Amino acid sequence: MSDHKVESFRGKAQQTGKILLVGPLAATVPWERFPAAHWARLGVDGGAALAAPGQFDLTVGDGDSGAVPLDVRWPIHKDATDLELALELLPARLPVTLWGFTGGRPDHQMVVWGALHAHCVRHGTHFDVLNELSSIAVRPAGEFTFQEAGLFSLWSLLPATFGLRGACRYPLERPTPCPPLSGHTLSNYASGPFTVTCDAPFFLYSEKAL
Repeated sequence: MSDHKVESFRGKAQQTGKILLVGPLAATVPWERFPAAHWARLGVDGGAALAAPGQFDLTVGDGDSGAVPLDVRWPIHKDATDLELALELLPARLPVTLWGFTGGRPDHQMVVWGALHAHCVRHGTHFDVLNELSSIAVRPAGEFTFQEAGLFSLWSLLPATFGLRGACRYPLERPTPCPPLSGHTLSNYASGPFTVTCDAPFFLYSEKAL
């Protein structure tokens, strides 16, 4: 049964081209933004309790976030997080949106960023981590244009060279080397589209959801 559910989820993801992962840290989910007809929806552990039975295409986890039926159940005692294992089930090269993966314990939050970074390094996946107040985009090395206005910050978990141009308060006119988690690209402000170039996977925090 679980193998069938996994393959069905992967097939729907390929068909729709959009994947939503719902984690245990959300109180609610704005389901109107993620209609079932247009998204392959995966509930991760306690996140699986945030929709009625049958509303997720697949549910996975180890059950330590609450008693909820799961299509794929992993052992509680293991050497990887539920998110890391869930990411390995996803088809390659499809964009992934995450809801319910921000907040909670700081150590857990750092491991979330590490999991997304590692997957981005290996597969080039584009991630958007959303909540009610902000978003974090995770992108592979390359050039990307963002449309939102307002406060934003950039960082990488690796030594990285950033470029930044467009409608922002503090552009980087020349390629600028930055150490991991550098404050050099913290607290910028955009009034329109801007373009980021980076030679390593990077994170972009915005106070307005993407």
